[in-house]
Amino acid sequence: RLFSGSHDGTVKMWDVKGGGEVRTFGHGVGLLSVCASPCGKYLFSAGETVEMWDVAGGGEVRSFTAHGLGVTSGCVAPCGKHPFSGADDGTGEARFERYDPRGDAGAPAAAWGRVAAGAATAVVAGRMYVIGPGRAVDEYDPGGDRWRSRRDMPTERTEARAAVVGGRIYVVGAF
Repeated sequence: RLFSGSHDGTVKMWDVKGGGEVRTFGHGVGLLSVCASPCGKYLFSAGETVEMWDVAGGGEVRSFTAHGLGVTSGCVAPCGKHPFSGADDGTGEARFERYDPRGDAGAPAAAWGRVAAGAATAVVAGRMYVIGPGRAVDEYDPGGDRWRSRRDMPTERTEARAAVVGGRIYVVGAF
C-alpha cells in the first residue's frame, strides 16, 4: 500500500501492484502530513488536527487536538501506541506532542530545541526520526521520552518528505 495526501484535504490509499486507488480518507482542510503505522493497521493524517484512521475499514478511530496552531508533521511509533505531531510554535522552535490513543489531548514530548519548519519525519523500529532542515538527523525514543542526535546527512534538505521501505529511511524532494 501507498498513501498520498493532497491540499484538497484527502488522503488516498493506492494499490502499488495494480496502480489503482483503494480508498479515500477525508481529513479536511490543512492537511500537511500522512504517516502509516509500522504494522499497517492505522493511518495518521496531520494538519489543523491529527486524525487516526482504521486502514482496513476506512473509518476514523480518533481525532486529536493539540498545539493550538497548525500541525506540520505527524507519525506513529510503534503500531498505534505513540502517535506524534510536530508544529512550529511561531518562534521557529519545534514542539512535538505525543498522544494517548484512548484520549483526545496531546502531552508535550521532551524538548527538542531545534527549528521544525521544513523537517521530515519517519519511524523505524519504534523510534521517530526528524530529518532536516539542513543536514541534521535526530532520533526520538518514545519509551524513554528522550532525543539524541544522529549522523548528519551528506546533503542539506529543507521541505523534504521521508518514507520508510524495508527498514530504511528515504528522503526525497527539497531545496
